[in-house]
Amino acid sequence: MRLHRLEVSGFRGINEPMTLEPKGKSLLLVGENGVGKTSILQSIEWALLGDVSFLEGDEFKREDALANLFNENKMADVKIEVKDNKGDSLRIARARKALSKTKGKSSLAVDVDGKSLRSVDAEIELIERLRISPEQYSTTVHLHQEVIRQLVEGDERDRTRAINRILGIDLLSSFTDILTKQLHASSSVNKSFRAMQSIVENLSNERKGIDHSIIEEKRTLEETNVRLKKKGISVEEPDQAINSVFSEAKNTMISVAKETEAQKPGLRLSVMETPTPKVDKLEKSLDDLRDIKRDLASNIQKTLPKRRKIYSV
Repeated sequence: MRLHRLEVSGFRGINEPMTLEPKGKSLLLVGENGVGKTSILQSIEWALLGDVSFLEGDEFKREDALANLFNENKMADVKIEVKDNKGDSLRIARARKALSKTKGKSSLAVDVDGKSLRSVDAEIELIERLRISPEQYSTTVHLHQEVIRQLVEGDERDRTRAINRILGIDLLSSFTDILTKQLHASSSVNKSFRAMQSIVENLSNERKGIDHSIIEEKRTLEETNVRLKKKGISVEEPDQAINSVFSEAKNTMISVAKETEAQKPGLRLSVMETPTPKVDKLEKSLDDLRDIKRDLASNIQKTLPKRRKIYSV
C-alpha cells in the first residue's frame, strides 16, 4: 500500500491540524527533536491498527499519551488515504476523545469500493486488507527508533530481540522458546511418571511379600492351635487355659508340701528323692506350662514383626 494523503489533528505532539499529500511517493521528514516527526509516523500506525507500539510504560497507564491535551476539542483525529497495488483506494478515519489512560477504544470509519463501514465491520475490513500485526508493523513497515535503540544500546538479549524483529522472525523465536519450555516440562513430567511407576512396582512387590507373610502367619497359628488343642487348651481362651494350669500346679505343690511336712518335717521339696503320684502330676503340669510358654513365645516371635509391618504399610 502507498500513502496518498494524511490529515492529523490533536494527536500526540501535533496540536493544530496538519495535512500531508505524498500521493504515493517517497516522503522525507526532516526536523529537530520535538517538532512531530515521530508523531506523524505514529498517527499512521494508529489509524491503521488502532494502537501504537512502545507506549506501555506506567506513565502511559496514568495519562493519555495519544490525545493532545492542548487541543481545543481534546480530540485525537487522524484521516489517511492509501491505495493498494491494484489501485483501489482506502479511506480511513480514526478518532478518540482524551481519556485518563493511553489504552482505550476509538471510533473508526472505512470507505472502500464505494462502501462505508463503521466500528466492528471497519476493523474486520482493515484486518483482512492489511494482514499485519502491530509487532510486524514496527519492524517491517515502520522501523521504530526503540527497535534501533535496542539493537545499538541493548544487552545481548535485547539485541537478539531487535534483530528478530527486523528479520520478522520474532514471533517464530517466541514460539521456539515456548516449545522449548514445553519440552522441558514434558521431560520433567516423564521423569515424574517413571518415578511413580517405580513406586507402584515397589508397592506391588511389597504387597506380594505381605500376602506371603499373612499366609505364613496363618499356617503358624494353625500349627500352634493344633498343638494347644492336643493339650486340651482352648484356643479361644488361652489366658484361662494358662491360669488353669498355673492353678493346678499351685494346688499340687501345696498338697505335696503338706504331705512332705507331715512325713518328714523340715525336708524341702527340691531335695526329695522319693517320687509320689502327686509329684509326677506336678511335673506333668510344669511340662505342660513350659510347652505352652514355648509355643506362645515362638508364635509371638514369628508373627509380631510381620503384624507391625502390615500396620505400618
